[in-house]
Amino acid sequence: MTSHLISLTFDDGFAKSAQMLAKIHGEFGLKASLNVIARGADPAFPAPDEWHNAPRGSWELWNELSSQGHEINPHGYDHSDPNKLPPEENARRIDECIRIFQRSLKGFNPSQAVYACPYNATNPELESKLASSFRTYRAGGNPVNPLPSTNTKRINCWSDGPGNADASTEALINRFLDSPGGWLVPAMHGLDEEGWGPLSSGFLRRLLEKLSKDGRVEVMGPRMALGRIS
Repeated sequence: MTSHLISLTFDDGFAKSAQMLAKIHGEFGLKASLNVIARGADPAFPAPDEWHNAPRGSWELWNELSSQGHEINPHGYDHSDPNKLPPEENARRIDECIRIFQRSLKGFNPSQAVYACPYNATNPELESKLASSFRTYRAGGNPVNPLPSTNTKRINCWSDGPGNADASTEALINRFLDSPGGWLVPAMHGLDEEGWGPLSSGFLRRLLEKLSKDGRVEVMGPRMALGRIS
């Protein structure tokens, strides 16, 4: 593994963005890392907030992308903020999230999955539940992590929004490339006009082209990175 590992992760499961993310990553021999809401495929599921502004994908789409090698990970049961709920309700929703993924996503195994916390929010009680339920979990914090190891349980990430996040993402990655290295995990959302803090598809393509030519850098989803060392 190189000194600079980058995992671009994309939340909320917007259908159009997911298909474009898979396409763009594929142009560089990469796999996208997509975090989807367990209830998101239900047509009756309401938008959790104003930034859920585009149609979400179906389990048919998630299974298709998973079969192509793209990472599909949980992004909560219903995208509720865990810090607004009591611990027992958070635990119940995590268990229900797992049940939905197990019956809906072929081959899903929580012991191999990375749980992407909605709003990047967490608390000590929730972290204990997540650590015992999933391979690891992603939450807010300093996004430059130690390189993956068998002891990795929490992955810190970075997000920016609500407007277009091209410039801030480029600045973040440039600072990281000028650093001694580690594991950088930006938590993005949709492409173009979809979601909170979207990237433009053109910027993403240029970014991946640049990173693919940098011999110091590897780009891969967090589940793939963890799978290489466990």
